[in-house]
Amino acid sequence: MKTNLSSQIKLDRIPKRYYAPSGEVELAALTRNEKVYTKVVESSVDVAEYVADDIVSVIAKNVNRKGRCVVALDACNAVLPAYAELVKLYKEGKVDFSKCSLSAKSILKAMAVLSTTTNASKKTSSTR
Repeated sequence: MKTNLSSQIKLDRIPKRYYAPSGEVELAALTRNEKVYTKVVESSVDVAEYVADDIVSVIAKNVNRKGRCVVALDACNAVLPAYAELVKLYKEGKVDFSKCSLSAKSILKAMAVLSTTTNASKKTSSTR
């Protein structure tokens, strides 16, 4: 039995109702046998937005409930798009890290992402 089918799945050929149901009833029917919640999205940008929004909601919930939040984020390259989205949300004022304690690796990775996004925006503005 094949277990890695990710390269064979074509979301443009599958109706969206099978991986993104429109309501709670359809979602419950689709995921009733799952032991771990799985969300299927169409692109890595959608994943980054979903993860960043989830992190922001967890931060807000813990700050409201406890007055502070400890954030320990992974330092691998796979999460760079999510970090870029967090930086974007921070610049838009949608997340506040002032009451958060961040791990050293998280801070270094976020700084790298911030410098990358700043350099990219400078390059695009200079080419216009």
